[in-house]
This record gives sequence, C-alpha cells and structure tokens, in this order.
Amino acid sequence: MKKFHYGIISAASIVPRFVSALNESKHSRAIAIGSSSLKRSEKLAKELKIPTAYGSYLEIYEDPKIDIVYIANINENHFEEIINALNHGKHVLCEKPFVLDPKQVSQIFDLASEKNLFVMEAQKAVFLPTTQYVKKCIENKKYGKLNQIQVSASFGSRFEKGHWMYDKHQGGALFGSGSYIIEYLLYLLDDPSFEYQALTHLGDSDEIDDVAIQFKFNQDLLASTHLTTRTHTHNIAHFHFDDAIISIKNFWKSRKLKIHYHDNQESDVRKFSNVPEMVYEIEHVYDCIMDNKITSPYMTKNITEKCVTLVDEIYQTTLEQS
Repeated sequence: MKKFHYGIISAASIVPRFVSALNESKHSRAIAIGSSSLKRSEKLAKELKIPTAYGSYLEIYEDPKIDIVYIANINENHFEEIINALNHGKHVLCEKPFVLDPKQVSQIFDLASEKNLFVMEAQKAVFLPTTQYVKKCIENKKYGKLNQIQVSASFGSRFEKGHWMYDKHQGGALFGSGSYIIEYLLYLLDDPSFEYQALTHLGDSDEIDDVAIQFKFNQDLLASTHLTTRTHTHNIAHFHFDDAIISIKNFWKSRKLKIHYHDNQESDVRKFSNVPEMVYEIEHVYDCIMDNKITSPYMTKNITEKCVTLVDEIYQTTLEQS
C-alpha cells in the first residue's frame, strides 16, 4: 500500500484533531509541520510526534518527501497558500472556508487541473456514515418523501476577544462555519437548485455572529437553518420524511442518529464506528488520488463554489444594510 506523507500548514487548534485522524488511517501520516514560528512548530511537532518542524510554510512546499499539504491557517490566507502548494507540485486539502472570494475558486481548480494535482475543501460532514445514511434514505425514499429540514449549529465562546475569528471579513458564524450547513445540504440533495432568504446579526466587532437562512430547494423542499456564535442551540439536524423523522445531534461530527417513527412511539438509534470524524475524508482523499482524480466526486468544485458565492452574497448584503 502506498503511503501518503502530509505536510501541515499552520499550528492552528484544529491540527491535533486532524493529525489524530491521520494516525487512524493505514496509509497517511504527517511528517512535517510548518508555521510562522519555528518554536510553535517544534512544540506542536513534539506533542503530536511529527518528525520535522519548520519555521515557514515554504519549507513544507519545498520538502520533496511531502505528497500532500493540509492547509489550516487563517481564512483570508487560504487562497495564497493553496496556490503556493499547487505551484510546488503538492496535492491540497484545505480547511473550510476554502476561500473568501468566489472568483478564486475557479482559479484554484484551473491551476490544479493544469498541474494534474488533487485539490479539495476539507468538509468532514459530508463523509460521515450518518450523512451517508440520510443521503441513501432520501434517494431510495426509505421513509417516504423528504418534506422539510431543520438545522441548527452553535459555536459560542470558543475564542478570546481579539482573535482573528472575530474579524468581520473572515470570522464569525458565517465564514467560520457556514459551509457546515450549506455544503452539507447541497451534498445531501445532489447539488440542487435553490432560492434563499437570510437574516443576520452583527457582533461587537461587526462580524456576523448569528445567521438564519431559509432555503427552498428544487422549488419544493423547505429548509430552516440557524448558525451562531452568539448563543447555544441544540446543535441538531432534523429530516422530516413521510413516515419518520431522522435526527442527528452534532450532525457535523456525529457517530449516531435517531429515527422517530410516526406510526408509533418507538425510536430507533443507529450507531456507527467510533473513530475520529476526520478519518472518513482522509480515506476519501487517499482513494481519489490513488484513482488519479484531481477533484472529489463528493466535495465538488461546484458545491464549494456555490457555498463561497452564497456566503459572500450574504456578507455583502449585510454590509450594505448595516
């Protein structure tokens, strides 16, 4: 089995979880980490047992032993680092949000095609067994027609004031986590047509810290979504079918779901493998590259582009109205 060597871009808080998931795979390991501070890289490399620490991103790109980079630096710098990685011949898995400017999506995928390199936005939610179960239920109408969706997610009190996640142009609920809801639904519904309305609230730094988006998919299906860093919600997705409701707590990382049947009071709980939630996307990336794919059939360019465009539209509209 071919082994993949990852280079980690940034010493961000999400990195230990990603490296832990890499270590659960049979084929992928982090062999180097780079950040703007060599001391910070060395500290995290020691904690995570990563062999090499660098004091710059460039050293990661120039390391011939690295096959693929995982980009987890601040949101506004994703585009620059994706381009740098591709220009150095590295495959790319970049954390959400992929980029902030919709025009940059095509630039990235065009360059990846030119270089014959794989690139994908990291979106663990679409690869989870719980997500795959719901998708199959929608497709084969296991519980009848899907009639309505309700989704809420909250990420409050995670960062100290002054953190870049409070920057209005790259932080808050919308930029930081909007893809969890938008890309999740676009994937489940096979990249549907849609119209939407959005209401937003601005935090102390004028970041969008609370957003409610109402969707109508394929001129038929209504979805009510709510994303916030302002308060705490139940963090749950409900899928209302003719014969049952499927509920998934913490849907972006869940290992189980509950089925509530309409014809009786009983509920059925389905549990899935208790592995780190990022393992599934890591397995998918490996399979894609081994199959010589340069894009994912799950997290497609189209889904990423639609999400980036929608987030930008909501952001620009909020600026105009504030």
